[in-house]
Amino acid sequence: MQYIRLISLTLVFFITGCNDDGIISSCGDLPSGSNKFDITNVNVQVLLAPTTTPSSSRVSGDLYNQGTEVNYDDIVFSINAVTQVVAAKKKESKGFSFSLISSAYACSLLPPSTDEKIIDIKVTSSADFNNAFSAGDSLKSKFEVTYTESYARFFTYENEEKIYYNLIEYLEQDDVYAGKVIQFKLNEEPEFAGYHIFYIELMLSTGEIFLLETAEIRFAQ
Repeated sequence: MQYIRLISLTLVFFITGCNDDGIISSCGDLPSGSNKFDITNVNVQVLLAPTTTPSSSRVSGDLYNQGTEVNYDDIVFSINAVTQVVAAKKKESKGFSFSLISSAYACSLLPPSTDEKIIDIKVTSSADFNNAFSAGDSLKSKFEVTYTESYARFFTYENEEKIYYNLIEYLEQDDVYAGKVIQFKLNEEPEFAGYHIFYIELMLSTGEIFLLETAEIRFAQ
């Protein structure tokens, strides 16, 4: 009789602790619907990158003040996605056991993600970078990815040292899924200092192409 009573109490907990969607109320106010999103637009920011920022961490510093002199390694380029939630497909209940299983896993929500993949990221400058890279030439090899809010890997280890992928290496991977943020910075100082405007073209697997333009950056002489 004690075993039967314990099972009954357990069932009462699951029944009374769930809302209409089968989510356990003890989890708090969890967002309903899907954890998938679509990218509808993107923008680019040039951020000051403090030297105290931990490696592989998102930079959320102050915006670079256009036209002020700055060292090449003191800024980071942040591409930020504007997203919308993808409507979830509601599943029909197939009996009490289905509802019970759904409730048990309701707290294990996956982080938001998208099925959209990055096909290409092109970066050029309005000015000559050095003798080998003129204005308008691809600068993928000159930028390394320092953070991405997706499942795509952007670094490796060599002799216990973290080595970031440049944009060429990053894009050579299979299934480079997009995320809400991707950040990269120059890995080499421009030989020709002065004013640069960087033009960025982001292409997604959906066929969407976003054209971005940074603020005018004045690199230290």
